[in-house]
Amino acid sequence: MRCSTRIRTLRVCFVGLATALAACPALGDLDKATVTKWLEARLAESQTDWYLPGLRVEYVVEWPSHLTAQAAAELAEAVKGKPDHPGRDELRQYNWERTNGPTRARMTYWFQEDGLWRHNSDQTSVDGASFGDEAVAGQSTWRLSAAQINIRPANGGASTTSTAPQLVLYARESLKALWFASLYSNEPDPSRVYDVRISGLGWSARVEFASKYRLLVEGTTHDGEVAVVSTLVEHSVAPDWIGVRWTFGDWITETRSGRVVPTRYEERAANGRLRYRVSQVAFVPVERAEVVALAALPDVKKPDPVRGELTTVQTVNDWRPDRKVRTQRLADGSEAVVPLAEPAAVHRGWQWVGWTIGSLILVVFFSRWIARCATGAS
Repeated sequence: MRCSTRIRTLRVCFVGLATALAACPALGDLDKATVTKWLEARLAESQTDWYLPGLRVEYVVEWPSHLTAQAAAELAEAVKGKPDHPGRDELRQYNWERTNGPTRARMTYWFQEDGLWRHNSDQTSVDGASFGDEAVAGQSTWRLSAAQINIRPANGGASTTSTAPQLVLYARESLKALWFASLYSNEPDPSRVYDVRISGLGWSARVEFASKYRLLVEGTTHDGEVAVVSTLVEHSVAPDWIGVRWTFGDWITETRSGRVVPTRYEERAANGRLRYRVSQVAFVPVERAEVVALAALPDVKKPDPVRGELTTVQTVNDWRPDRKVRTQRLADGSEAVVPLAEPAAVHRGWQWVGWTIGSLILVVFFSRWIARCATGAS
């Protein structure tokens, strides 16, 4: 089966936390049987419908420049007198980060169920501060930036790629590495745990999926529970992913569920280069009524619960079948309303998620997904 087919057919819904936690045994004495049982339970959970109902999840993602000081100096020489040189943007990013630190985005998710959630991204980069929000609310999905609002039917409409499933999948992938410490494959993929070793309070094991995606997992304990310290890709049919490592730390016990989760993790390439870092992770219980208010369709005439007055929004594109209109704010304060017609050549799904912030997040999370899908492509 082709990876694209798997992506289309993948169904990742959520299971209640109680079921998930019941499947993960607590530690008594650390031994091979305990570690094996814990890993098998966590892997089985990752293959089921899982969910984080009634939670607000927050974290910060940082993407550092990959240039070294020497490479930056060489690039500076290469771009001299060449205003169209493709390396100018990379050099500009490097110079900005020397003063301001890496490009970063604060992510906030409010989850209730498949048809009711919101995600906010607040980014700081060389291009300044920006935000992008998205939500699924019943029969509609929407995206909000400083300049415009886009509203679509949850099923995407006859001429578009299915929108709500894309957004749900995107949101779940953003959290799955954190919740499962990268112990998962992104398709139905049986696994086995073997070569379990114990050393004091530390442990290691190997996990191999039927698709031949193989991980070396190392861990310790936290509050009497198993905790993963690192996950290393030992085998993948995507060569660039062999040697990639995720490291986890600063564990907490999530108060409502009692589950041990990291509040910091990093992804590094096989050569040790940092690809991205996630930190300041927090889990906060929320009531359904709060998520309902947050996911409601934005209205330029009313303040948004997070962003406040939407005075900078100039365009509202409403693609719902009974609307299909664009409302444009004019300089004199009046509004112009015109029909919307979708050009057939545009790839709707990627247009929907193709903002700057969204693109960065997709690079971080979906590249991992594609690599994992590729493990079964041969």
